[in-house]
Amino acid sequence: MARLHALIVEDHSTSALSLKAALSVMGFSTFGFAATGPQALAAARARKPDLVIASVAMRASLDAETRAAFDAEIEGAALIHTADPGADVDGLDLVLEKPVGRAALTRAWEGLREEVEAA
Repeated sequence: MARLHALIVEDHSTSALSLKAALSVMGFSTFGFAATGPQALAAARARKPDLVIASVAMRASLDAETRAAFDAEIEGAALIHTADPGADVDGLDLVLEKPVGRAALTRAWEGLREEVEAA
């Protein structure tokens, strides 16, 4: 089985480390981290992720050009957004409320896994 790589885009280090710990238990073995849009774009270019977990707040802060470039780089990867309670998440397919628990993350990944393995 291929080694699973996750890109965690989160500006709170505690949240990023919590997500990494949960993903490690779920079988992910390598990780990229970013706290800003430009860092996320660079990380996605450096290594194509199987899964991207991105903060809605970070995504909202991107200009249209950076957002389009990021979306192109992660095409084919599973994407899970995270959001603070009450955040505007209109138009987003899969959003987990912060703090993200391991059970919710596992369910979301298992729902997306077939798509990733087929790509």
